[in-house]
Amino acid sequence: MASELNKINKLERELVANLSHDIRTPLSMILGYASEIEETSSLPETTRKQAEIIRKHIEKLKNLVENLSVR
Repeated sequence: MASELNKINKLERELVANLSHDIRTPLSMILGYASEIEETSSLPETTRKQAEIIRKHIEKLKNLVENLSVR
C-alpha cells in the first residue's frame, strides 16, 4: 500500500513538473510580446493599455503555475 502511494505521489510530482514547464514556456513568450507592445510608443495608447492588461494577467498565471510546482 505504501509503495503504491509513493508511486502515485511520484507520478503526481512528475505530471505537475511537466505541465508547469509546458505552460511556462508559452506564457513567457506571451509575456515578452505583451511587454514589447506595451513599450512601443508608436502604437495607440489603447493598444498599449490592452497589452498591459495582458501582461499583468500572464504574470498572475505564471505565479500560479510556479506556486503549483512548488507544492
